Amino acid sequence: MAEVRISMRLPGVFLGLVAVLVALACGLRWLRFWSMGDSLSPEVRSEVWGWRHVLIQPGRAESTVSWPNVMLVLAGLAALLAAVLSVRTRARSGDLDLIAEIAASSLVFGISLTRVLGLAAAWIQDNHSGAAQVGPGFWALVACVPVALLAMSTSAWAIDRRMPCLEARTDHLIGELLGTTAIVAMIASICPLDTAFGYIKRTSWTASGREFGPVMQLVGIALVVSVVISAAAVVLLVIGPRTRGRGYALGLAAALTTIGVVSTLLVDTIADLFEPQVSGPGAGVWLLAVVLVGSIVTGGACVKVIAHSMDTESVTSVTVTGAKVTR
Repeated sequence: MAEVRISMRLPGVFLGLVAVLVALACGLRWLRFWSMGDSLSPEVRSEVWGWRHVLIQPGRAESTVSWPNVMLVLAGLAALLAAVLSVRTRARSGDLDLIAEIAASSLVFGISLTRVLGLAAAWIQDNHSGAAQVGPGFWALVACVPVALLAMSTSAWAIDRRMPCLEARTDHLIGELLGTTAIVAMIASICPLDTAFGYIKRTSWTASGREFGPVMQLVGIALVVSVVISAAAVVLLVIGPRTRGRGYALGLAAALTTIGVVSTLLVDTIADLFEPQVSGPGAGVWLLAVVLVGSIVTGGACVKVIAHSMDTESVTSVTVTGAKVTR
């Protein structure tokens, strides 16, 4: 019993740590770029912070809001709320806390993973000339990824322990939703997102320009990770009744992870569309929008099944207890 209690408290502990790491990441500098110029081209320094992107030139500084990072702030608040719910409702064995833990941890995992991969690609591109420097906020963001993954895993395990055997009628529907969303996500990763900042083509994997060859992009890895989680959920749903509970829990995690990844990519791309150099959205944007809608539907279906199964278990437990008391 002691081991079970400790394992059920772990998601709340991890989520509280995630909220702290998100707060640190948003308050510290992530990256710094600079270029040493001559008299005709003065030095330009660019800094990426959790809230803003700063471009500094001699006598002038421009600061713009980093909208993709606003998603991270909202996810951090969701993690904090889930941690509070975990502390307040764990003793009552409610199902809301476990669902909230999976949703919040998966959302933070998807968003932070996408941001880390995007920042890592930018750092690798400019670091060969010594023009890039990693800040402390970047490492706080990196730490969010494994901690959020641990919170997601432990909360999914706790749901599986408490879920009774589910009926198989919704297995195929959830599996088809997860599979279809995963396929569309992989297609979207190789389609152009937009034409921005002199780029001829920008996808989740590469960006090429008129005066330079392909530049590596790493955010496509985040889409692959979400697809892997979806595939694992489908396998657990197919195996049989004993793994269905974990399959639905992992399906919810896959849906929220995909929502975090795709929403970050969409917000980033949409923010670029307001720049004068951008001609318009590419096919990848519309496919990502389809993936986002599909993930929302899938996540909602998983939540409904999990909540219904736990309500059934609660009613059964009350009935059995009442029978014992009558005796």
